[in-house]
Amino acid sequence: MWLGVSVATQADADKNVPVLLKCPTAIRFVSAEPLIEAVNLRELNAVAMAVRDGKPLVVRDQVDALAGVGGGPFAMLFGYGEKRAALDWVIVGGESGPGARPCDVAWIRSIVEQCKSAGVPVFTKQVGSRPVSFATVDFGPPENRTYDMQSQMYHYRLADRKGGDTEEWSEDLRVRQFPPAEAFHG
Repeated sequence: MWLGVSVATQADADKNVPVLLKCPTAIRFVSAEPLIEAVNLRELNAVAMAVRDGKPLVVRDQVDALAGVGGGPFAMLFGYGEKRAALDWVIVGGESGPGARPCDVAWIRSIVEQCKSAGVPVFTKQVGSRPVSFATVDFGPPENRTYDMQSQMYHYRLADRKGGDTEEWSEDLRVRQFPPAEAFHG
């Protein structure tokens, strides 16, 4: 069975991903969409509740969901020991549709880089209807970029209204990986 959680904010990741990591399943994945702020999957602030000796116990730990849970209080509480519970796949994308919130391409780029450094497959689904950047970055042709003085952001006009055409993205975001084939048959 494949089991996943949705994450739009760091608070979502801190709350939902550690719960996912506790679940025994063939594939654990995160759908980081619509991404509405920067999310660091390598430094989750995990909080878990348990009962020990009949008393409630709160365990706080920093968890790297991409490298796996191991060694800290969270891992010991849930009996991971040497076995490392980690994410097997991450899907990332911006929001589309009417009323879509802006998605900074740096947030997507960060998730792609986090996954790459940990060797976790990542699938960039779309950049959303309103891709923006707080800095000048290599993202699409310069003629499709405008600067908004009020928000202090660059806004990008894309032909694909959902931001799903990879040809309109910078090369580093054109990543569409899947978990290994054996995961589909396991």
